[in-house]
Amino acid sequence: MGLFDQAYKPAFGSQFSASMPDPFASMTGWGAPSAPSSSLVPQIAPFGSATQVAPSAANLVPAGTIDLGNLPGTGNNWLKDIGFLSSKSKDGIETQGWGGPALGVLGAGLNAFMGMKQYSLAKDTLEENKRQYAQNYDAQRQTTNSALEDRQRARVASNSGAYQSVGDYMDKNRIR
Repeated sequence: MGLFDQAYKPAFGSQFSASMPDPFASMTGWGAPSAPSSSLVPQIAPFGSATQVAPSAANLVPAGTIDLGNLPGTGNNWLKDIGFLSSKSKDGIETQGWGGPALGVLGAGLNAFMGMKQYSLAKDTLEENKRQYAQNYDAQRQTTNSALEDRQRARVASNSGAYQSVGDYMDKNRIR
């Protein structure tokens, strides 16, 4: 049994149950509100108009009766009227417009531009990785050569006749 499957029972006793509407009655599933009971929408003047008013009960009109004119994106098919995406002849035959191919060419151009940017970024990244690798290799080489030289100096100091000189040892074993 889910959270919203039970009827609402007030926590303060039964004296409120007769006057309070059930707050969960209009909810379905996990509390999704049902569709509004009114189909009225506010009638608002166009942006920048001197007659703009705040929405109120006095200026509500039934939904679907608002005339927005021939504004782009208002559902009046102005793109079809100019033949951008498609057009319909008097016989009812619909033909493709020039907009689809134009958008395809524009998309291909933008993809090529972004590809060139990504290629340039990849080249820069490779050069930086090479620089960092060379820097790291030089630091490790110097550390290893210093450790080899110090160890050979300690050997020679303990018994100078038994070991090769430090210079000869380093010429033979140095990391280049």
